[in-house]
Amino acid sequence: MKKKLINPKNGLPNFGLIDEPVELNIKNAVLKSKLGRKKPSFFKKTDLRQFIFTGLSLNNFIAGVALADISYASKGFFYIYDIENKKMYEAGSLAVPCFKKTIDGSSKNTSGQFRSKGIIIKFDNEFIKALSPDFEVEIKLQTGKTDPLRICTKTSYNGWFFTKKQS
Repeated sequence: MKKKLINPKNGLPNFGLIDEPVELNIKNAVLKSKLGRKKPSFFKKTDLRQFIFTGLSLNNFIAGVALADISYASKGFFYIYDIENKKMYEAGSLAVPCFKKTIDGSSKNTSGQFRSKGIIIKFDNEFIKALSPDFEVEIKLQTGKTDPLRICTKTSYNGWFFTKKQS
């Protein structure tokens, strides 16, 4: 049975370093106000935020692709910086309102999709595709043989943050 990020009994995350993939069972999270009162479940749609970012740095270029799902809006952007020619190519868009899920995944596999104003971005674990009217980026990632760093920590009196970093 896969370990869960949120303890279903009390609705709190399992804090600390996490040594194995976990199910991101966000639906079980209990959100609290700054005064410690339980928030209505509607706030799970507006208070939870998710991000995917992949950055690459090679000898001749730097590239980045990102999705941000901040519930009431989503943002997708990507860029390539050509080091030799000192040229930046970038594209991005904001989609409002966005109450649909842009990012889906676990701490093992992450996927996401974004479409707005001619910008299309698709993350599928180790494959990324980003299209704009002017240029496109396709990236096939090969993760290292090391395990990713997974950590869940408090960010404020009642807040918390989970991240996974992979080389």
